[in-house]
Amino acid sequence: MGIKDDAGEVLIYYYNVYTDETSENRIIGPKEILEITKWKPVRVSNAVKYLDDLSALKIENYSGNIDGVPHFRILGMDTLGIHMIEDEKTFKETFGFQIGVPGVFQFSWGLSEK
Repeated sequence: MGIKDDAGEVLIYYYNVYTDETSENRIIGPKEILEITKWKPVRVSNAVKYLDDLSALKIENYSGNIDGVPHFRILGMDTLGIHMIEDEKTFKETFGFQIGVPGVFQFSWGLSEK
């Protein structure tokens, strides 16, 4: 998978966290993404930087790193990120793959969202 693919998966994952009405904490950082994806630090860094450069997510960057990933916190979705997820054509043009059935996505790391 490439950086665009990884970024698309992180965006889908965070969208599900962000829209989960039962979630008490919608702020995630490197540790959560590393744990859920089992990716190497550089892969997480590249995906999050890609989303930050697109302004798809509200991201705060900090000095230092956590487990080899530059320290950041994803605080929320930006309007563009929501549009990308909710508009199938825009998502495919941006990330190169389709989400498929709304609310169901099979992540490359094995997690299935419903």
